[in-house]
Amino acid sequence: LTSGTLAFGEVPYGNGRFADNQTTVLNQGGSSLVAGSFTFSNPVFSWSPLLPTPATTTIPPQEGLKLGIRYTPSTIGNQSGTLTYLADGILKTLNLTGSGGGPILRIETGSGTRALGNLAVGYPFYVPIAVQNDGTAAVSISRITHPGNGSLFLENPRRVLNPGQVDTLAFAVT
Repeated sequence: LTSGTLAFGEVPYGNGRFADNQTTVLNQGGSSLVAGSFTFSNPVFSWSPLLPTPATTTIPPQEGLKLGIRYTPSTIGNQSGTLTYLADGILKTLNLTGSGGGPILRIETGSGTRALGNLAVGYPFYVPIAVQNDGTAAVSISRITHPGNGSLFLENPRRVLNPGQVDTLAFAVT
């Protein structure tokens, strides 16, 4: 390992999910190498418990020090950071990348405000709204609430949208 990138790929976001990966600091020289002062720039990257946490150590010629690194996404989407360390007093950098995967719900209501016209009291007015999962994991829709005055009820509330799936939900406004 001199420099480069250690990519974790997509890891599901949430519920403490993580991915472990490893790399090696290899001493390709003819004399011992002192490596230490390991620092992560982003807290989503940390030491994996699968390998010992490195301390300042001497690496003999043509041998290596294995590093176990854990990625725990803090959000959906791409994340990056670096692992920096000193090798014989020279600062080295390893780029770290990962992506938090999960559902991303998009709701299309059309353009602007939707005029409902005159509504008869006590009779619902049905409003169709398109919903799409733009994420990488399924999303379960159990209820949708409206912050304003009046009531908004989702007809047939239990739905699961798989990644890329689009559905039209009917809301009853009373």
